[in-house]
Amino acid sequence: MSFALMARSADHSTHTASASPVERNKMPSSTIAPSVLIRAARGSDGAALERLAELDSSRVPAGTLLVAEADGRLVAAIASSTGEAIADPFLPTADVIALLELRAAGASAPRGRLGIAGRRGARRRGAHAGGRAAHGTA
Repeated sequence: MSFALMARSADHSTHTASASPVERNKMPSSTIAPSVLIRAARGSDGAALERLAELDSSRVPAGTLLVAEADGRLVAAIASSTGEAIADPFLPTADVIALLELRAAGASAPRGRLGIAGRRGARRRGAHAGGRAAHGTA
């Protein structure tokens, strides 16, 4: 192909775009989950708990409470003994309530002196000892 033909084929000034340019969806490159602090309620939480209960059209649950705090303010609370919960209905708190439920269930579980690794080891030792006794090899 000669340079004259190449120049003519490269001239696109007579062409017009028939479709509008594609709009790009501007999504964040990463999502940062907020930090949530779960702790026992204290006396200074009274006003915040009342505000939370009012937002939830409820009352502050009776008993020992666990609270969830995000960005320095209470967003949910749960009674450890009954599981009754209150939460800010204007925030996405379903996952926070689930965390509070898990923590409340863990707090009410009986505690021994052994950690998880110690309990697993005790179970294994008990199983071996029981197995030997059951088979008459003890």
